[in-house]
Amino acid sequence: MPWYALSGLFLHSERPLATLPGSSEPSSTQGTIHFETTSQRFPTPEDWLVVRTFPQEERAWLSAARVAGGYLLRVHDLADFVVDAGGTKVLCAPEPGCDEATLEQLLVDQILPQVLHLRGRFSLHASSVAWTSDAVVGFAGLSGAGKSTLAASLAQGRSLVSDDCLAITLSSAGVLVHPSYPSARLCRDSAQALFGNRAALELASPRTSKLRVALPVSSGPLVLRRLYILEEHFHDIFCPDVPEASSGRRGLLSHTSTPWIM
Repeated sequence: MPWYALSGLFLHSERPLATLPGSSEPSSTQGTIHFETTSQRFPTPEDWLVVRTFPQEERAWLSAARVAGGYLLRVHDLADFVVDAGGTKVLCAPEPGCDEATLEQLLVDQILPQVLHLRGRFSLHASSVAWTSDAVVGFAGLSGAGKSTLAASLAQGRSLVSDDCLAITLSSAGVLVHPSYPSARLCRDSAQALFGNRAALELASPRTSKLRVALPVSSGPLVLRRLYILEEHFHDIFCPDVPEASSGRRGLLSHTSTPWIM
């Protein structure tokens, strides 16, 4: 079974994961996550901790609950994911008809950001690029604000660090960013405007209209120097290394990747 790298951790998977960069087997198990699938069905809990609904609908798309030894994340009509309390193992029970591409996109973009919280990596709803060889600039914002488009545009002359999930830890050197995977998900208009000279781009998964664009990605960790909050009327900037300029701390809270499991 192959190994993959993600945000400074190593994922061992029984299934190939095209989105993530491959890795050699780590020398230690300290930073590893194991992903497996099962045909076993998980019972519905009596109570859900979190229920996420589609915009302007009452229909749930994701629910989360505590179960023995960890958490159950149910992506309704697609798959159940059981994560152990330490964030070291993810067991998935896909629904019949859930294709491989959809399963991978759910794991990489929805489930693993939650696992990062359990592993001590705070994550922001942000895209980022390596502005210099050792410093990162990030862009936070709500869905549709243009985070991925801006980062992908800049990454053509630099290198991508993250798309949508910016994983960070604190150290004596400052706020460290751990690079994710070497691609960005863009709406069709943005992808065609920026990368129209490339061969036909593939859908990120069958459940989304966004296209996936392969981009060079940095190795890390790198120091976060600036985090810009993209809004209709710009007014906030968070500067980790300039405390007196960090007026955006309060606004930053609304752009964290909310932990469903803690």
